[in-house]
Amino acid sequence: MNGIQDCLSVADVPVSGVVHLGIQPSVSWPVVADMLDMIERHYPGISLDVYEGTAHQIDERLAAGRCDVGLLSRRPHSAHADSEELLRLHLFLMGHAGSPETAHPKIGFSSVARLPLVLANTPTGARSLLEERARQLDLTLNVAHNIHSAYLKKQLVAQARYFTVGTAWTMTWDKHAAELAYARIVDPEFELVFHLAVAGKRRPLAAVQVVADMLRTLAGAHVNAHPNEPGSPPAAGLLGGGQTAQVR
Repeated sequence: MNGIQDCLSVADVPVSGVVHLGIQPSVSWPVVADMLDMIERHYPGISLDVYEGTAHQIDERLAAGRCDVGLLSRRPHSAHADSEELLRLHLFLMGHAGSPETAHPKIGFSSVARLPLVLANTPTGARSLLEERARQLDLTLNVAHNIHSAYLKKQLVAQARYFTVGTAWTMTWDKHAAELAYARIVDPEFELVFHLAVAGKRRPLAAVQVVADMLRTLAGAHVNAHPNEPGSPPAAGLLGGGQTAQVR
C-alpha cells in the first residue's frame, strides 16, 4: 500500500459525504478494501455505499441517480454520466488445477468454445465478446449453464465440472488460486475494457471526485504491481501509457 499512498495528497479542507459506488465483481477485490483503507487514513469524513453488480445494473443505477461513481465493462450513456476508459484486461480460460486445457499458458479460442462453460448471461462484458467473435468464426459456444455468481462459477470450476472465462484481474487476486489454473485465450485474443463513470453532467461533489481519483490511482497501482510472468495471468496496463492519476 505504500506505493499507492505515496500518490495521495490530503485535501486542504475536510472532505465528507456518502458516495454511492457501483462496481463489477471482476474488479471489486482488492480495490474496495484498499479504498476503505485510504479513506480511513486520509478522508475519514467519506463513507462508501458499495453496490456490486453487472455492467447493465450499474448503468441503470447511474441513470436513476442511485450511483455516483461506477466501474463497469461498458460505456454508460453520455446523458447519465461522464466516463473514461480506465482498464483493458485480457480474458483467460479458468479450469481446475491439473486440467490439461490449462496446462499451457495459452489456449486457442476454437478449443475454448468446445469446452463445457458456465458464464453469466448478460448483454455486455466477456459473454458478449465471446459470442460475437464465435459468430464471426462460425463457432458455437458450449455454454452448459448460465451462472451469474462469480463465487459459484469458481466453485464449480474447482470441482472439475466446468470451465469459465475471466479477466487477468480476477485471476491475480483469486483466493481459490491453489484450486484453479488459467490459460490466456488466443487466436484471437480478447480484451475487456472497463470504464470509470461519474454520474451527472455537472461538477461532482468533492467526495465523489476523491473516490473517482482513488479508483484511477488504485487501478494503475494494482496493474503495475503484477508484471507478466510466464504461465501466470498478466494484467494489462492502463490506457494512456500506464500513468497513474493522483488523488488531490
